[in-house]
Amino acid sequence: MRILLFNITFLVFSISLTGQHNAYFSKCDWENVKLDKNYKPSPSDTCMVFASVRGCEESEKIFMGYDCDKTKSIHYFRIYFSGSRWTCVPVKNLTEALNGFNEIKATVFVEGFGFTFLTALDRATLMARQYGLLVVMFDWPTYRPDKKSSYNYKTTVRESAEVAIPFASFIDSLSNHKKSHPESLKSVSLLMHSMGNLLMMNAIQGGHIKNSDTLFSSIIMNAACVPQKDHHVWVEKMNIQKKLYITRNNRDRILNGAKLISGFAKQLGQQPKKPYAKNALYLDFSRVLDREHNYFLYPGVLRDHPYIKPLYSVILKGEEPDFSNENRYIKKPKKNAIEIFDLAEAQKGGIGISVGR
Repeated sequence: MRILLFNITFLVFSISLTGQHNAYFSKCDWENVKLDKNYKPSPSDTCMVFASVRGCEESEKIFMGYDCDKTKSIHYFRIYFSGSRWTCVPVKNLTEALNGFNEIKATVFVEGFGFTFLTALDRATLMARQYGLLVVMFDWPTYRPDKKSSYNYKTTVRESAEVAIPFASFIDSLSNHKKSHPESLKSVSLLMHSMGNLLMMNAIQGGHIKNSDTLFSSIIMNAACVPQKDHHVWVEKMNIQKKLYITRNNRDRILNGAKLISGFAKQLGQQPKKPYAKNALYLDFSRVLDREHNYFLYPGVLRDHPYIKPLYSVILKGEEPDFSNENRYIKKPKKNAIEIFDLAEAQKGGIGISVGR
């Protein structure tokens, strides 16, 4: 019975995750992605920077693999999106990737479980288009189409400890670039979504991050798929940011599935408990969301809740939100929390029941 329950839970969890690796741009496939070292971008192109630890074979049409580079090396690209096509320009290092930018507001984006290079590329493009920022994507393999979901999940959890090392190296490189090229980046934020937060957790716990400078204007630990128990121990060691935000949605169906799969361990992005991290502000979306997991990016959620995108936009651009509006925010000092509140919806009798996203 216990094995049957686990299998059913994992099946539901896997079906839910399918929505995560469906592309938002329907033509995001290898027919529309190419590598071109000599590409001359147009001013209208959407530019992104990728730092990927995937295996890379530049001579192949499908040049980015589903597994980690055996040496855990980071492969850097400038990627340009125009129309329905993506052009990847390989560069030697992060400084070359960021060369030429001046007073740019950038956000480092780390995705979670269920992504190939193509779907990570798709999400980075949507992020750039939604928020008007330079997206610097730290890309790591978390989905292999020929493997079962259970294999992918276990491999992602296991490899997150190994990938945390190049992730920390990437952060150090970004810090060094910012110090040596102060005119390049006006602000840098970091958004880690879902299991992407495993990289920071393992990097902190493993002592891999050597930099102690204030690199990020803000860090968002979004819908964090990491154990909430004793999270304050490692979260309070994060000292490379001015502001730290941890988001929460009590109904998050993905995190509820992760809780069951991990032996009923409560997840940080769903049910953070005391002791709270003193250096973090918890943003609680439970009053306004149903079962959504991708509420920072999914177009339908942002359309249904038009006040969510401006909140993220302010934080990602290195600014501090104004939480003084009592019709929108409820302060919970004992929980280090701000509850996002929709007065108009509440007057109707609560949130509507909708399909979780």
